[in-house]
Amino acid sequence: MKKLIIYTFLIISILSGCTRFLDVTPDKTGNANIYHIDQLSGLMGNISMYNGYNYIWYENIMFSDDVEVSPYFYSKIKNSEIYQLSFWDKNFLATGGNIQSCTWNGSYKQLFTFNTVLEYLDKVVQTTPEMKEQVRGEALFGRAYFHFFALVNYCKYDMSAPGIGYRDNTNPPPSGIPDRETVEYTVSRIRQDIKESEEALKKAGRTEFEIKRNFRITLPTLYAFKARFELYMGDYDAAFDAADKALAGYNVLLDFKNDPMYERTKSYSIDVLDQEGNATGETIDCYEMSQLLNEGNTAIAEYPELYLPHITDVFYGDKSIPMSESLYNLFDKENDARWLYFYNNNYIPCNESSFSTGGFDVEEQKNLKEWERHTYLRFAASWMSGKYFLLGPTTAEMYLIRAECYARKGETGKAKEDLVTLRKTRFMNDASASDIEGTVQNVIDERRREFAGVLRFYDLKRLNFGEDANITVTRKKHQDIYDFDSQIIEVSLKPDDSFYAIPVPAAELKLMGWEQND
Repeated sequence: MKKLIIYTFLIISILSGCTRFLDVTPDKTGNANIYHIDQLSGLMGNISMYNGYNYIWYENIMFSDDVEVSPYFYSKIKNSEIYQLSFWDKNFLATGGNIQSCTWNGSYKQLFTFNTVLEYLDKVVQTTPEMKEQVRGEALFGRAYFHFFALVNYCKYDMSAPGIGYRDNTNPPPSGIPDRETVEYTVSRIRQDIKESEEALKKAGRTEFEIKRNFRITLPTLYAFKARFELYMGDYDAAFDAADKALAGYNVLLDFKNDPMYERTKSYSIDVLDQEGNATGETIDCYEMSQLLNEGNTAIAEYPELYLPHITDVFYGDKSIPMSESLYNLFDKENDARWLYFYNNNYIPCNESSFSTGGFDVEEQKNLKEWERHTYLRFAASWMSGKYFLLGPTTAEMYLIRAECYARKGETGKAKEDLVTLRKTRFMNDASASDIEGTVQNVIDERRREFAGVLRFYDLKRLNFGEDANITVTRKKHQDIYDFDSQIIEVSLKPDDSFYAIPVPAAELKLMGWEQND
């Protein structure tokens, strides 16, 4: 029954996920008039508020140096959307395909719901003051949370640059369209909502984390989000304080290598072929955590490290997005359980039809690099055609944020303690887990291993612009992406590239009356 309920929420949310946020009738939610606080509480207690918009932030996964689509890989799978995303094609992002239904619509549709709750809060029949404050705190949290995703995607790392305004009402156009304002304005409004949410949750007594209802916001959840936000802004004292408070409220880490749910099994094998196309007798084996993947969305709802069960999916590419060489080289391939369980799967040659038809031939063996054979595969989408990435804050993220803040203060011993605490649940033995120092770079590398691309674009942006890290992402591509015989050229995402504020969907620019990011 539990799976059925979760799947139902998921399907309903996906079907409605592309609705334009300004097209919704302001005085309705669903088909029922709002007249009682219980209805608002029910909205905030709907698990699909956070896991129903599965493509939000998805673009980030393709932009960073944690994934890589080589010319040869693309010539085999012929997925131009993956190619255009991975090479930062501004025109495609502004006008192409279903990109608009990803982070932009995913954020703004949710903002409408949170603003609906806040607008009705004083108008409906009340029960207790605590219930009212709980709902207020949850709605303020959600409004800040989804504005943050839009901020990271669509704004430069410059307080005086154009922001994304602040959507704080449910009015239709033109009065409902926010002024763009500056990044500083957007940041100040996020901070204000976080502050007021904290005050409301305290009044409501929502101080204890609820693992079985982690989709309802409590103070530890708020602090976890605040830690991520302040780390992005470079306020390391505030980030440390928030991460420390989050961990004080909830700090469970899952030792998944000792969990039967995560047991790896061989799911498929293909033949290795010689130059004549004959089987050599060798095979390539594909591995999966079959029991976990069969759980689908339920596995995420019940994952014990999550403060908030928020997920993202990949609109293009399903499970066939290869890791990059640089990420591949960061793993201890004998002892890091994340490599052994989540990456070392040979999924692409075994399951991508462009490679596996009839076996894996000698040309493919020569041209497909080792890191391109593997893809991050941990949680599978409910319909088993895609994969989920954890987008909501986790206890692992809080240990890493606190460790980075320690390291930046020069307290490398304490930074190492937090890293080792995490790594003991990620490595096959304690000796390997302890084989790390507590420098800032150690923490940044551990973040890449832990988050599988989800937070890397966020890190590249804050490190390049906030810390002058001077990280350039370089790739090779066909000059004409539709001609596989065209010249292969090198393209780069430079540390100061304007692309770090990605294009706003063209249709939204027209509606808003804003100018495009340059």
